[in-house]
Amino acid sequence: MASMEPQASSEDQRSAELSTRLSRELGLRVPLASAGMGFVGLTDLAVAVSNAGALGVYGVGAEPPPVFAARIQAIRAQTSGP
Repeated sequence: MASMEPQASSEDQRSAELSTRLSRELGLRVPLASAGMGFVGLTDLAVAVSNAGALGVYGVGAEPPPVFAARIQAIRAQTSGP
């Protein structure tokens, strides 16, 4: 006889398989982090990775503190993830 219990979707099963202690503690859906590459890993990459459920990392190059602060605020405005 078929179970009346709701079945987990294949996406839920894949997420559970990819779960790590760190991903659970940070609230990540995917246990990945982008590399913080100065001059390459800028705000758009950090936002995209974070919005995809992984850990977005902003790469700081040789930027003056006001530029760095503005980019951090831009990231925070575009995502609520880590």
